[in-house]
Amino acid sequence: MFRLTALSLLLLLGTLEAFPKEPDHLLYRSFKIQTAGLDSLLNVLPRLDSSEARVQYKALEEWAAVKGDLRFSYRIRLQMLRWLNSRQVRGVEEELAELLRLVEKAKLDSVRVEVLFYTADFYWGRNQFSKALEHYMLAYAKSAGYDAVKFPLRGEIIYTLGGRFYHFRDFQAAKKNFLEYWRTMPAAAITGSVSKLNTLALTFANLQEHDSAMYYFNVAEREATRTNDSFWIGLINGNKAYNYFMMGKYDEAIPLFEKEISHNPGTAEVANSLMNLGAIYLAKGNKEKALAMQKEGYAILLKANYLKNYSVMRTAYESLANTYAAYRDYQKAFLFMDSARMAQDSVNVQRNQRYITGAQHKLEVENHLRDLSEKEQELSQQTQMRNWSLVGIAIMGLFMLVFFRQNRRISKEKKRSDDLLLNILPFETAEELKQTGAAKAKNYEMVTVLFTDFQDFTEASENMTAEELVGEINYCYSEFDKILSRYGVEKIKTIGDSYMCAGGLPRESRTHAIDVVAVALEIAAFIEKEGEKRKALGKSYFSMRLGIHTGPVVAGIVGIKKFAYDIWGDTVNIASRMESSGEPGRINISETTYQLVKHRYPCSYRGEISAKNKGKLRMYFVDLPSEQATSPKPAVSYDLA
Repeated sequence: MFRLTALSLLLLLGTLEAFPKEPDHLLYRSFKIQTAGLDSLLNVLPRLDSSEARVQYKALEEWAAVKGDLRFSYRIRLQMLRWLNSRQVRGVEEELAELLRLVEKAKLDSVRVEVLFYTADFYWGRNQFSKALEHYMLAYAKSAGYDAVKFPLRGEIIYTLGGRFYHFRDFQAAKKNFLEYWRTMPAAAITGSVSKLNTLALTFANLQEHDSAMYYFNVAEREATRTNDSFWIGLINGNKAYNYFMMGKYDEAIPLFEKEISHNPGTAEVANSLMNLGAIYLAKGNKEKALAMQKEGYAILLKANYLKNYSVMRTAYESLANTYAAYRDYQKAFLFMDSARMAQDSVNVQRNQRYITGAQHKLEVENHLRDLSEKEQELSQQTQMRNWSLVGIAIMGLFMLVFFRQNRRISKEKKRSDDLLLNILPFETAEELKQTGAAKAKNYEMVTVLFTDFQDFTEASENMTAEELVGEINYCYSEFDKILSRYGVEKIKTIGDSYMCAGGLPRESRTHAIDVVAVALEIAAFIEKEGEKRKALGKSYFSMRLGIHTGPVVAGIVGIKKFAYDIWGDTVNIASRMESSGEPGRINISETTYQLVKHRYPCSYRGEISAKNKGKLRMYFVDLPSEQATSPKPAVSYDLA
């Protein structure tokens, strides 16, 4: 560490014009004062390249260290890393880890909180959500004893963590953090209060706590009115209207929708409000006004290209479908309803994947933090044991014990790695990978693919905690795995609340179609039985659609890191379409599969569906055991296209 000369300090201060001329007055000052002083650096840094900025920051950092203010010195380094990261300079992650080690060693707890929080932001920006949540939760825990006025970062940490939970649709956790933020922060210290109040209200609305949502919407509107913010006044009125709409209070919703439309014409939010207004007028029997509103909203969506958003698409198409049905224009009604259903499936997949991913990340972080705590306790116990151990025989005995345990641990770890590989890949593929270091893709002329998907998953899951949801899905998927193993069917993957498996690979089989249908029947029976048990207990429960198709696929390993066994081809796409075109509790199979299993399982023809580049595909329901006991049902022909 070098000591700055008067000349070098003058040069430094001359370059950093926005920085105070006498930086000594920032030494040993509060977080707020030092942070404000450092923020002024950002006014001149855009004129510097990365190497020049690093030199200037480093000189200032070492100057503060020479002056004895190590806290200020490390804050300067953190500011430098934040700026370098904004310029996408490499190596920031490693430097953040080193800075965190230094502040922990120096026991500078407040700076440690700052480094943890920015490290969390760093990982979040790179979609490394488990690492991000771990650092957010550590920052939250370590900042618990700080005054929110003197250390406003405490409030920012609380609110940001709530926002991350909201992103993953964990609305219960988000509500807890948002309410804590409002209890913690003085009103004068809160910035963007209208947006924050609106988000809190939306959190209550997503939890179907509509009265609380309306209370906070009203508080947000009063604040927006006080500042004469026309955009927010309109947006909040639209949110209030939708809250009333979901409660079935149409008369209260209509004037609020109209108020939003007058404030923010031409926006996607207004287009949605027009669609919802149309739905209200249709419910009131005024189909002419309903169609006029919806056409106006649809025109906005088309003009602004908003229909790329599945949620917006779902609302628009469903509203139009219902209105055209009221006009008995069934061709348009079916066209829009089919598109709305596809959009809804996409919305559900995105929401479910986000919620499950968030819940898994949260549990992973909590388990990791608990493991760290246990390791610290174990380390402390080991230290005490060493202090009381005899020097000679005890050390030799310990050495021998470690030696034998290490050998045994190596054997266990080898078996564990082999078991883990077999848990990820089929046996043949795993053996090929171990022997050659690679596994070639393989063509299969005929396999049977099964897709399952939980129906109304979003609604059911919102009434569960994250732990309960993950536990329930893990329980279901574990039972599915057991069923598959009895029939020699290979599990391929899970995607959110969808489960995919296939028969006839990697070992070819003549009975793959029969085996997969047998698996589907057992899964359907298990889900029905589990649903009855949860319903009797007053708990949320799932129903399931199942779809099957038979045809050629290509199978192999995906990627080089975190690799997975997967299959590709039109057969996979058609099996997925069979599932999405089915009904809860039913097994929907294609014509190809039907021809292979009709001698074993009674089936009922149920119509056709259009498939891209495939024309019309005939579909059948596999009759459930209770249906098989009765006389065969007559075939009913209807077109789902």
